[in-house]
This record gives sequence, structure tokens and C-alpha cells, in this order.
Amino acid sequence: MIATYRRAGGPRGRRVRAGVFVVACATLFLSVGGAVAAWAEEEPARPVPAPEPGEAREPEPTVAVVKGRRVNLRVGPRVDVRPVDRLDEGTVLLIVERVPGWFGVRVLEGFPAAVAAKYVEFVGHDAVRIDATNLNVRLHPPEPGRPLPGAFRDRLPRGAVVPLLERVGDWVRIWAPESIRAYVSEEYVEELGPLSEHLAVVEKARDLRLAQLQLLAEARKAAAARKSGATLREAFGSAQQTLYKLRMRRGIDRTPVVEAINALEQVVAASRDAPLPVRKLAHAVLTDLEAELEMRMARKDAEVARLRGLDPPAEKPAAPKIARVEVRGEIRWEAAPRWRNGGAWVLWIGEDPRYVLHVTTGLPHPLPDLQANAGKGPRTVTGKQSGERVFGLPVVEVRKIAR
Repeated sequence: MIATYRRAGGPRGRRVRAGVFVVACATLFLSVGGAVAAWAEEEPARPVPAPEPGEAREPEPTVAVVKGRRVNLRVGPRVDVRPVDRLDEGTVLLIVERVPGWFGVRVLEGFPAAVAAKYVEFVGHDAVRIDATNLNVRLHPPEPGRPLPGAFRDRLPRGAVVPLLERVGDWVRIWAPESIRAYVSEEYVEELGPLSEHLAVVEKARDLRLAQLQLLAEARKAAAARKSGATLREAFGSAQQTLYKLRMRRGIDRTPVVEAINALEQVVAASRDAPLPVRKLAHAVLTDLEAELEMRMARKDAEVARLRGLDPPAEKPAAPKIARVEVRGEIRWEAAPRWRNGGAWVLWIGEDPRYVLHVTTGLPHPLPDLQANAGKGPRTVTGKQSGERVFGLPVVEVRKIAR
């Protein structure tokens, strides 16, 4: 995923990447507030007062900007390894080292890198804390059958907290902090001057880093919600299929119903990141399962009473009332991989699912087209309830759809 936006008031009014990341399926969930708080721990300190007389001081860094498009950022001052990243024009750098033809730079916005997972402690799902002294930061996770990728000259101190991108086997990909030096060819760098004279430029670049991390957090949260929602949809689709089969067989055995309830409840409890509409559908299926359980318990009680000679005269069960329905709401296709056709059409009224919509071939032509009316705003649906329930919702045989 690539997200871009314009830097306001930046040195060149340039476009800056918000991040290019491949997020691993099946591993990551997110809490935005906690992530930003954790990442802030590794932000560089602001300029400090001048040292006391006689105290050694490092040369003042030089502020610079990238003056080319997609300029290679490398692990060392050489071109014999693949680039760490590619920098956009106008990216702000701090020059801290000069070698022939190259600048050693701090990249205020950061870049992707890798560290061994056994030397880190996971801080939630969004960051890691370094649990080793002077830990090597490498270009990328090792590839099978190849030597270890190059390491950066700077290392991470114990206790540093850095953003987590993904876990790759025994390694984790991180978003490198400003303290990790990389190298850029000097021909693609324009020097602006000493840090003390360009603090505003540097502050804006550091603020941009926090904005990038926020965008990354939001993107990963959305990805986690999609994954969690897909898992929950499959679970309630499977529960609906089980319920349908149990109702076809009738009976008084409560064990399969209890098992279905327990299985779905476990997935619901583990899917708090799933979108609210998906969770509402799952809870509706749970309600239907519980109603089936109560019905079977009543049948069991009636059977026991009959065997004891306490059974009252049997009454013929009343036929389900088929009510005419005319309601207005939004038609949506709700996926449920384990259910028939992989899902069902649901009519939502406001924020709540109210009916499952069916169209049968016995209706007059032309048949109502659910798909053509889905996701296009409120529609008035006219039909009759069939007496069935799907996803815990009454089923309506649709006769007419109007805007």
C-alpha cells in the first residue's frame, strides 16, 4: 500500500511518502494510541545546551535535503548491495559523516530495517523494545541459503523502543529510528547549513515522522479489522449452517447446539477488532442458537412429562404467521463463507441488520434485482416473511424494490 500527501511548508513543498509496507497476514492487530506513545520513546532528543569548557563535543550536523527522485539510501558508502530504501526529493537529512563521494546521514523520517526477534520484547502489537546491548540492525531479514545481509554502522541500545512493521520468521522488520546512520551519494544531496541555523526545518521533518507513524498505525488497524472480520464471518456462517441442519433434523439433543454456541462465542470474544456490523450479525446468530437451545430444552421437558404420564393433551402447533412487510433500508451483501452461496443479502435499517432478503423464481417477472440495488442508498422493500430465519433474522421473500 502506498499513501502519499503534500508536506505543508516543507523545504520544497514536495510530496513525501507516508509509507510502503507489506503487512504480514495472520500476525498483526493494532492499538493506535499505545503505538504512538511507544514510538515516541525512541524519538531523538531536541538540541541540548552548549557543553562546559573543556568538554568534548561532536561536530554539529549539517542539515540537507535530497535533490533527486527515488535516491538510493544504502547501508554503507558503496553500491555493491541493494538499497535500504529510496528517498523522495526534498527529504530532510542530517549529515553526520563525510567520506569521498558519500554522506553518512540520519534520516529523520526513518526507513525499514530488520533485527533478530530473539533480542527484542514485543510491546503490544505495534512496537518492540530492544533486549540486548548494541544490537545489530540489518538491511533486511536473512534469505534462505544466503549470507547475513549487511549491518548498519550504528546499533540500537538496550531499552530502545522502535515501531514494528511485521514479523518474518525469526526476525522482525522495524522502522529504524533517527539514530541509525545510512549513506547517500553526495551528488544527490543539497546542503542547507548547520543544524543550529535550520532547527525549524528539522522540527517539521520530525513532526512528519510522527504523522507517518500515525498513518501506518491506522493502515495496520484497518488491516487487522479486515482479517478479524473475515474470521468472524466464516465462524457465524459455519454456525448458521449447523443451525440449519439441526432444525431440519429437529430432535431434542442439546449437545450440538451448545457446541455451536461455544465455538461461535470463542471467535466473537477473539474478534473485538472486527467491524461493528460483522459483530452484530454474529450476535444475531448467537441469539438464534440460544433460541434453538431453549426450544430443545422445552421439548426435552415435554418428553419427560409424557413418559411420566404427566403430558397434557397435545396441541397442534400454530402455523407461523406470514406477515406482509414494507420497510426501507440499505441492501448489503453480507459474506459468510460457510453458508449457502457464501453469504446472504441483508436489509440494514440504520445501524442494525433487520431482514435477510430472498428472491424466488415463483414470483412474477421481472424479478427484483437485489444486486443492482445493493450499496446505493436506502430502498423500499416490499414482500412477505417466509417464516424462516437466517443469521438470526427473519427472511423476507422480496416482491418489489423501489427507490
